[in-house]
Amino acid sequence: MQCSRRFIGLKLFLSLAVAGWNGYAEAIRHQMAMGDLLRQELLKAEWDVVNHTKLPLVCFRDCLHPEGKSRTFIEAIARGVVSAGEAWISSTLLNHEIPVLRACITNYRTGPEDIQGLIQALEKQRQGQFDACR
Repeated sequence: MQCSRRFIGLKLFLSLAVAGWNGYAEAIRHQMAMGDLLRQELLKAEWDVVNHTKLPLVCFRDCLHPEGKSRTFIEAIARGVVSAGEAWISSTLLNHEIPVLRACITNYRTGPEDIQGLIQALEKQRQGQFDACR
């Protein structure tokens, strides 16, 4: 037995002990469904979803604003949403060159109302960027 190392598997062990395999699977299915809902809502709001995965990880950028695909615009949106305390998203570069916003559903309690809150926060920041460019 190694007594000098952390028991890094404890979190997984306890989660499985409390929820069981079925509970764990249901939480993951729920997170995936919330990722799908986020993709749908982003498309309705005219954002460009640029990754296609079953995982609850969504990368997207703006379709409406002429600067909506620029790194500066993307980073300003992410900063605005995070600094307002409404949600947490990040920006990243896909393939080391395509700037995108990145949202990942990591909480098993995320619900449709949280997705709507993120969409509203994004729209508010997008409008602020429109106004700043005029």
